[in-house]
Amino acid sequence: MRTVHLPLNPARIGRYRAGLTDFLTDLTDALPADRPPARPTLAACVDLHLITTLLTDPTPGLRLLAWALDYEDVLIEPHRLHEIRRIDAVDSDHRRYQVTRWHTAPHITVDIDEHDTDQAIHTALATLVDTTRLDPRAPTTA
Repeated sequence: MRTVHLPLNPARIGRYRAGLTDFLTDLTDALPADRPPARPTLAACVDLHLITTLLTDPTPGLRLLAWALDYEDVLIEPHRLHEIRRIDAVDSDHRRYQVTRWHTAPHITVDIDEHDTDQAIHTALATLVDTTRLDPRAPTTA
């Protein structure tokens, strides 16, 4: 198993239209059939050529298991704001994973959900998994 880190340009992604959900949707739209990105800002945020190269890797038995997004966020609770670091992921079976670390806490919280959720980031990640997993040049999962 290998993990590939795809760095995002933090200055660009912070100004990306309506945020991470639109970024993931635009990324999904740009990946199949070597389609050029609909928005030039997408190419400024992430290396599309690197993603395409990784997805078409001919190594036998190599398959996509999940997409994940690691980001800083603010959690709003009554009368308090909390800075958090979060990882949202969706695997090829559409399980949703969310790992949260509060900046003031030494531990993390892990949430795994096997049911479909209506959260925009998770839906966008699931679509990205489906789009890249179904690439005709990549092996499919059984």
